[in-house]
Amino acid sequence: MKTFNYEEFPKKLERLINERHLKVKDVAYQLGVTPQAVYKWIKGEAYPDYEKLAGLTGVLDVPLQELFLITDLDWTPTR
Repeated sequence: MKTFNYEEFPKKLERLINERHLKVKDVAYQLGVTPQAVYKWIKGEAYPDYEKLAGLTGVLDVPLQELFLITDLDWTPTR
């Protein structure tokens, strides 16, 4: 099973927005959210839902793996 590592997401998001010379309000507008929502993502206070993540990869022109470290979990159900 795969899982997202959310620890680095805020830093990566801020870096990608800055590298592309985007404004938070423009990113928010393209995603249909408020600038405050994007600022919360940058601060690590909240995270986008999957629909917004898909949009974010398009706005930033990066694969999902660029935003998140995706790791495999070694999980076996117990009985």
